Amino acid sequence: KTKIIPDSFNPKWRQQFDIPWFKGQDDFIEMFIHDSKTGGEESDQIGRALINLRDLKQDMSHNLWVPINDRMKGLNTEDPWESKMLMDNSGNLLNIEKEGELNVIVTISGLL
Repeated sequence: KTKIIPDSFNPKWRQQFDIPWFKGQDDFIEMFIHDSKTGGEESDQIGRALINLRDLKQDMSHNLWVPINDRMKGLNTEDPWESKMLMDNSGNLLNIEKEGELNVIVTISGLL
């Protein structure tokens, strides 16, 4: 779980995680993106991204732009303006480059 970035439609986490990979058993990383409510106690899932580790070379870093799937499907809002914006423009909300993608740097080393 990452830290919560408050009040941002374009958050930057800059966090590192070391995850063991047992090649052939769990070859995918699935990341779920949530919109935090009330300081993190509640959240809505607003997307997910998947990385196939078998597609990546060992002992090098990969700077990936991964598509966010099921984007905004779970977002619940009571704000009428935000609700209208989501329904009218769910494909491109912020009009920024790489919108709808998650930037991830993955390094595979020391396979188990």
